[in-house]
Amino acid sequence: MLHHFGAKSGSERVTPLAFWSVSDNAVAVLASNRGAPRHPDWYYNLVAHPATTVEIGAETWSVRARVAAAEERRNVTDRLVAEAPSVASAVGRTSRQIPVVILELLARI
Repeated sequence: MLHHFGAKSGSERVTPLAFWSVSDNAVAVLASNRGAPRHPDWYYNLVAHPATTVEIGAETWSVRARVAAAEERRNVTDRLVAEAPSVASAVGRTSRQIPVVILELLARI
């Protein structure tokens, strides 16, 4: 569960997302919006307010979100397309470049 704050409203939102481990202290989420032509709202919210929290299983973490740089994005996306049919399907449904957001796990809450 990704907790995030509205870019304009500042209101808290909670969105369930699939995530993938990218290191011992970071996970990645894809702003695929299921292949829609527009990025999901939570993506814009994280860009505006990158300090937030996530629930992973029974643990809650404070995190800092950042948009992956081009090479990191390509590496993560290529790996996920090969491993996850749902990711491959979403990537195939859109012509936009799907952002990869890295959530750096800072501390358990």
